[in-house]
Amino acid sequence: MTNKASMIFIHAQTSLHPGSGTATGAIDLPVQRERHTDWPLIPGSTLKGVLRDHFRGVVARANPEKDLIWADRDAELEHLFGPSMKGRDEEAKRGSNAADFAGALAVTDARILLFPVRSLAGLFAWVTCPAALDRLRRDAQLATEKFAIPKDIPELKNNAALISSSCELLVQDRNMVLEEFDFTAQECQGLKELVDELSRQLSLDRLKTRLAVISDDMFTHFVKNATEVNARIALDYKTKTVSNGALFYVETLPPETVFYSLLIADNSKGKRDKDVKPVVSAMQNDQEVVSYVGNLLKTSPILQIGGEASTGKGICQVTMCGGGK
Repeated sequence: MTNKASMIFIHAQTSLHPGSGTATGAIDLPVQRERHTDWPLIPGSTLKGVLRDHFRGVVARANPEKDLIWADRDAELEHLFGPSMKGRDEEAKRGSNAADFAGALAVTDARILLFPVRSLAGLFAWVTCPAALDRLRRDAQLATEKFAIPKDIPELKNNAALISSSCELLVQDRNMVLEEFDFTAQECQGLKELVDELSRQLSLDRLKTRLAVISDDMFTHFVKNATEVNARIALDYKTKTVSNGALFYVETLPPETVFYSLLIADNSKGKRDKDVKPVVSAMQNDQEVVSYVGNLLKTSPILQIGGEASTGKGICQVTMCGGGK
């Protein structure tokens, strides 16, 4: 792969609702899921839109006399995400094409890596599985990131789990209870290096003592059945009863859920036409595109992702692996 790519981690600080917009059962507003695994995901289109809106706010705050439409047409922002269609009516009349070039930044779907589950000891555990770790290994190679993911993680039975030597989730010598399930835990020597690396990337010291690798089937069970489902209602002012049609159920992912995504820079899609403003000097190649995004995330790492923003959902901390200087 010739383009520069880097990995970002998305750590949910509050409940997260990357909604699918389609009711499939008793839940009116479920979260988006992969078709083949039924695991939650954040679509790349959602994440790219959130990043653009976030950086637009950064530009606007740096220029308080300007509005968001002006910020959306900032040269560096347009180089990253492509031209904005907003506020271009006058240019359209003059024959200007707002689709002169594509953005230099591609954003993949955010895949789930760690899911928080209630634990009898240690309050809660972050669980993952061999399939999720195998995905992380492949994606990290695309992003040229170095993760010490053990290659010898076996396929686990449903009542088996792997832990590091510093794990504090055990009830007895080798018993671990997550939700209503009893697991027999076994130490994995190669897991400690991965736990240390992830805790450093996410700035989560508790991860060193709270991570467990469980089977693919049990991980799928938890991400399907250990989510939060909340009822949303609106009361009639006079009767103090639920207004007609104002009772619905929203599925959210719990706080502490961790996703990751790839940001892929392709500067060749940047501005080419001689009549279009040249590429800004801050981003002359793929490496500098990723570095620019990394620097912005370092200065402003909190993003709101998904729906239910007015009720405080979707507050996430985003960190990039090696993106900033």
